[in-house]
Amino acid sequence: ADTLNLEPTIYETVNNFDRVTINVKSGTVSSSGLTVILENKSDKQVVYGEDFLLEKNINGKWYQVPVTLDGELAIPMIGYDLDPSDVNEWTIGWDIIYGNLDAGME
Repeated sequence: ADTLNLEPTIYETVNNFDRVTINVKSGTVSSSGLTVILENKSDKQVVYGEDFLLEKNINGKWYQVPVTLDGELAIPMIGYDLDPSDVNEWTIGWDIIYGNLDAGME
């Protein structure tokens, strides 16, 4: 795969919140978004927000999906509580920021 025009991830650590998971809800993936299921099996309250980014795994390395938005986008700085034993769904639409993605970029 061509990685020449892709920037590598800026993150060194992921999935480091013990007993808190985020998974894609089956049947919700499209070229413009998806729904995730957040589950807190810990004994601590978790807070998450609406900011997100997309990355693509190429040969075991993560790369940033290029932003196609021409201009700026305001993301609300809001926190959603995920209490112990809670399960929440969050629907994400990325077409405004990334456009409609081809298979393999999702």
